[in-house]
Amino acid sequence: QISEWNATVPKTLRACMHELIDETAKRYPDRTALQCSDGSVSYKELADYTSRLGSFLIFQNVGPEVLVLVCFDKSLWAVVSMLGVRKASSAFVCIDPAQPIDRLKAII
Repeated sequence: QISEWNATVPKTLRACMHELIDETAKRYPDRTALQCSDGSVSYKELADYTSRLGSFLIFQNVGPEVLVLVCFDKSLWAVVSMLGVRKASSAFVCIDPAQPIDRLKAII
């Protein structure tokens, strides 16, 4: 049975996660995109927040080949920040704020 399940190859998507979210926001703007302990947002709100952050980062000269540190507890804003960084065509590095300060300094 396991061999049968593994025999199928999933469809390859030719879009980035943030692009898929933007497309979904156009079709279903009021549907809930994220539900976290610190709140929830619709697809439209998520697309708007991430676009604003992405534009701000581009204005700050963040772009390809730039790493952006993302230091959040698990939250709605952690997801927004990761998607916003991707909209700026940059990459993110998640760091855990629960780590000791010396460890965080070493990463930075």
